[in-house]
Amino acid sequence: KEEERVEGERRAEEERRVEDERRLDEERRLEEERLLEEEGRVRLEAERKVEEAAKVEEERKVEEDKRQEEAREAELALAREEGARVAAKQDDEEDSFEEDIPEDDIEDEAGW
Repeated sequence: KEEERVEGERRAEEERRVEDERRLDEERRLEEERLLEEEGRVRLEAERKVEEAAKVEEERKVEEDKRQEEAREAELALAREEGARVAAKQDDEEDSFEEDIPEDDIEDEAGW
């Protein structure tokens, strides 16, 4: 009887040990799964932040390009206006110069 009791205790202890190992294995597996999920979330969040930063940078670049294009267009418009003013001034000066010289003087110089 003592042998049966000892054998029963040994089997019960072995079953508890096997069950404890199974439980620990399951806990490790669940923890590893949780860590992998967390790592995946962290990676996805990092990727999202990188994509968002790239988008913001692209928008900034588009705005900068737009601003530079508007500045070039404004410079061209000013240059055209200045060119028109210079041309008008030259036309006025030529007209004024021609008005200052009497017709007879022009003919004399031409040898008519």
